[in-house]
Amino acid sequence: MSLYTDLKDAGCRLDHHESDLQFLVTPESMEILRQHQKKKGHFLGVEFFTSNEGTRWAETPFLYDPYWEDRR
Repeated sequence: MSLYTDLKDAGCRLDHHESDLQFLVTPESMEILRQHQKKKGHFLGVEFFTSNEGTRWAETPFLYDPYWEDRR
């Protein structure tokens, strides 16, 4: 499973910017991210930002699956 599908299946709030996956930072989403990084054996290049509404989000480059599916 991909990070995108695991976050989606867990009901996490998702968004994207082109091919970059964005997700709301919650204890659940951070645990899913930790598990993926552990499974992959490396850091996924996550950046954090605060939305205009004041919520904390994470962004991972190139991991928004629908972007790549549309290009196949």
